[in-house]
Amino acid sequence: MTKEIKKNQETNDLNNEVSCGKLLSSERQAKDLSIKDVARELRIDSSIIKKLENDEFQLIEAPVFVKGYLRQYAGLLGLKIDMVIDSYEKNHPDQSYKPIVNEAEEQIRKYVLTPKLIFIATSVLVIILIGWAIFSAIPQDNPLPAISNNQAVYEEPNPVVEEVVDEEIIEPVSEIDEPEIIEPNPVVEEIAEVKLKVNYNGACWTEIYDAFGNVLFYDLGNNDQDVVVSGVAPLDVLFGAIDQVNNIKVDDQDFALPITSRRGSVLRFEIAILE
Repeated sequence: MTKEIKKNQETNDLNNEVSCGKLLSSERQAKDLSIKDVARELRIDSSIIKKLENDEFQLIEAPVFVKGYLRQYAGLLGLKIDMVIDSYEKNHPDQSYKPIVNEAEEQIRKYVLTPKLIFIATSVLVIILIGWAIFSAIPQDNPLPAISNNQAVYEEPNPVVEEVVDEEIIEPVSEIDEPEIIEPNPVVEEIAEVKLKVNYNGACWTEIYDAFGNVLFYDLGNNDQDVVVSGVAPLDVLFGAIDQVNNIKVDDQDFALPITSRRGSVLRFEIAILE
């Protein structure tokens, strides 16, 4: 009976438009848990737990991170996850759920040469070179040399013996050398794949693309989760919360993160083939 009463109480709380933050706070206190206890169990900073309970979701980066934190928190307290998420979305209908890391990062990506653009530019250049080679190999029209006819020489006829001599006209032979057509060598592009493995110690939005711009991973990585992908190098990798990434391996070898390209909690870099 106690469990049924508790479930009815949760439903009534949400129906009475109690915010999901207040519901989480009251349930935590009912279980005699402190904010530090919850932060330690979820491996999330205490400041984020306070923001969740105070419904200060606009201070927790993108909405996709908020929903990830709410799922973990509700699961820890034994609440219905779908009900908590529905309450959040109902009270925040204007929030966009597209995973945007931050505005500065989005502006930077507009001016970065992606692997897809590089591939397209290279293909166009190769096509131009092949067309130029074929055009240059086509023989041009050369004018034929003028044919000169030798004029016949007429002699006065001999009054005794009339002899007519016809001079043989020799037609000059013109020889035109056929140019040698050089077939262009086909361009062979080396395609190699790399294997990437990412291990997380917390929630982190992750985007991974291959050299052709294909999406290999586009989701939220969670605590103690391993994400393994393979694709044509170089791989384009973006972490929204780099502090939540435990380690990464490339082709089963440890890979050091290029921290110099980090901007706040966002890290974006490329992974080529290991020598």
